[in-house]
Amino acid sequence: ASELEGDENTGRLFADMGDLDYFISGDMDDALYNYEKAIEIKNDTPSINYRIGSIYYNRKNYDNALVSFIKVVEKEPRNPNVLLSLGNVLALRGDNFAAESYYSDLIRVLNQGYEKQKILMPQEDEDDFAIVDLYLKANNNLGVALYRLAHQTGNSSMNAEATVRLSDSIRAWDSLTRNPNT
Repeated sequence: ASELEGDENTGRLFADMGDLDYFISGDMDDALYNYEKAIEIKNDTPSINYRIGSIYYNRKNYDNALVSFIKVVEKEPRNPNVLLSLGNVLALRGDNFAAESYYSDLIRVLNQGYEKQKILMPQEDEDDFAIVDLYLKANNNLGVALYRLAHQTGNSSMNAEATVRLSDSIRAWDSLTRNPNT
């Protein structure tokens, strides 16, 4: 195999081919190859790293997924999707303290968005639905991480906070599934 040389434009071509594989054909092996080549050829972006992390995550290669997601959060520390992904991959690796931190960060980011918007209408607006869905997942997963930590450490306040987070998750579920006419 010859060494590929190029500039950022060549890297973009590889990223575009990766996108075709990732989004259209579903060929994750080729997508991963093309995304990694894009990064190698001067096109290292958060979105490419996120997709690489996603591929590794779905393959249960949590170490490589973690590396890719950390590259994203370094450039986009308030990106809700990467905060959730990092929390998830850390929880699956058994790193509950770190997972708890990312889930808590995600909830802070979402709460700041709630304060600006005041009323969310998940039944009528796709963006609002996505926000409430993320809030549901973040609270649920934070509740699980806190529950695990409470049992690891014997900290009963973490157990109480886990219950609060799971209750918040249930409220979010209710708002997503409630019939708006009733």
